[in-house]
Amino acid sequence: MSKHIVVASGLCAHPDFPLSGRRSHERYIIAGLISGGYRYLSRRAAIEYVQSCGYRTTEHSIRTAFRELIEKGWIYEVEKGSYFKRIGKTNTMMASKYNVTEKLKEACLNSKYFYSSISAYFNHKPVRWEDDAIVIADNYENYWRFILPAGSGTDNFINSLAQLEANAVHFDKESAMNAFFAGDTDPKTYMPHYYKAKLGYYPLKTGRLQSDPHVYLGKALVPFITPFDDKDLKKGTIFSLDYSSQELCLLADKVGGRLKDDIELPGNIFNRIHRQLSPLLQDTIGSVKQPMYAMTYGSNGRAMAKELTAQGVPFDIALDIANDFHREINILYPEIGQYQREITNQFVQSGSLTNDGGVTRYPECGDLTKSGRINRSFANRVGLSHMIQGEGAQITRDIVTKSSGLGFSRLHIPIHDGFVFYTDKNIDLAVSEATQLMKDCSGIDIPIKMEWMRHGNTLEFN
Repeated sequence: MSKHIVVASGLCAHPDFPLSGRRSHERYIIAGLISGGYRYLSRRAAIEYVQSCGYRTTEHSIRTAFRELIEKGWIYEVEKGSYFKRIGKTNTMMASKYNVTEKLKEACLNSKYFYSSISAYFNHKPVRWEDDAIVIADNYENYWRFILPAGSGTDNFINSLAQLEANAVHFDKESAMNAFFAGDTDPKTYMPHYYKAKLGYYPLKTGRLQSDPHVYLGKALVPFITPFDDKDLKKGTIFSLDYSSQELCLLADKVGGRLKDDIELPGNIFNRIHRQLSPLLQDTIGSVKQPMYAMTYGSNGRAMAKELTAQGVPFDIALDIANDFHREINILYPEIGQYQREITNQFVQSGSLTNDGGVTRYPECGDLTKSGRINRSFANRVGLSHMIQGEGAQITRDIVTKSSGLGFSRLHIPIHDGFVFYTDKNIDLAVSEATQLMKDCSGIDIPIKMEWMRHGNTLEFN
């Protein structure tokens, strides 16, 4: 983990902050994480962060450090980590939600200095973003040519991708922190450390684009990744358009049945699915959005159980919840399981699986049985994901390819099934043009929504 993740702005220089003595590293790192936007923090995660920076700690030390930071008025607890309250059990490692006090806000906003460690502060060695945080990503053309079929389509995509990668970006950390401290945004992760970056995009096994450095930071922070040639957005505007429930729409188009009927009805599909669950699951699972997405990635429920366990639910109960959820979804939409079995059989019998984007998935050594055939559990888990994510990946590649023809805007950053555009022209025409591009490339009817728009210091969420 980069040390830049845990720096705190101005905190070391504040006369009231206890730098010396026992638990100083714990206090410093915890306060730095929370002031940097890391809102949900369990004691387990805090232990891992402290240890990743080379310091020894214990759960007792971490618990005491949290208490001291709260008592001294640096942070306060917004929400106690108590998922699944009806069980009536507690877990000392559950994540709570924290916020910074006015005292910590003032310390951060009144200083331009960041430190990667306490010793860096004592040695007067602040991190200077403009000097040492410039990132130039590797070139991944050969990776793309390896997984994509040869032809003009691949050539056109790679040429358009090179144009996209040539546009340097800037992370406006000061504005991001101001928005966070003002309560306008609620970051779910840490803020990146780069001052300037030329993003690279390499392929995942499904053909999806993955950015280097990572920019999938959530809509609280992505609006502060701006074009380097208009860092403060004084000339233009960035806006984000997003496919609504893309994976589920793609899956419904393939399997038909009740899922296709439900997804074509007006309203939120995830709320509709949630209302059809048993009362017990409705009470337990606040939203089915992430579990349904996990199914399109081929999850058999283990991922859901692991997530519940991380939030404090005992593992055996978490596994029962996950199994009940998958059982009820299979009853509601048996066509999903049928399609998954067909893909699994095809994968096992042929030894490989090619998705609609032309990307072929082969097993690796650990994915084979002793007889040399593909392990069925591996094929069942990977097959559905490869097909659905592969089709979404093809849509993204088509948008990248055709974005070079935009007249009122330019593609700024593609992020999974969302796309950030920049324009210094008429904003209405730019949004209309970008929306039409996404419609043309989707192949099927997938709703498109405006996530947010930012110009200068004005950030509007929809």
